[in-house]
Amino acid sequence: MQMIEILIEGLDNALKQMGTKQLKKPYRDEWDSATPRAGFCYVIAEVIYYYLNPGGFTPRVITWDNGTTHWFLANDAGDIIDPGNLDNFPWDNYRTARKQHFRTTTLSKRGKILADLLGFTMVNDLHDTTGDEY
Repeated sequence: MQMIEILIEGLDNALKQMGTKQLKKPYRDEWDSATPRAGFCYVIAEVIYYYLNPGGFTPRVITWDNGTTHWFLANDAGDIIDPGNLDNFPWDNYRTARKQHFRTTTLSKRGKILADLLGFTMVNDLHDTTGDEY
């Protein structure tokens, strides 16, 4: 658990450096330095997927009634990686998620910024998503 806490602390510090400048418009009002992960769920999921490459985990998205989305990673066994969930919403919300490729086939610009701030470096080429089954 200590490793997770260290990762979350580093993640929060990196996202504070990114601030609202790197947020999409619908999420800018939700962000403040006390909750730096707010609005960054897509980028967080993307960086974890490409850099930490958790085997068997694929991107998932929940679309809320207001049209905004929440991104995270999950596997078919129901295990979830979601450091972007600040609201600790109930399990039923995850059941509404669908498998979804990221919007780009390589790491996004915002993902690269976050990875650089975290000090992540690629050991191999980016995870190839072309063969992932959805």
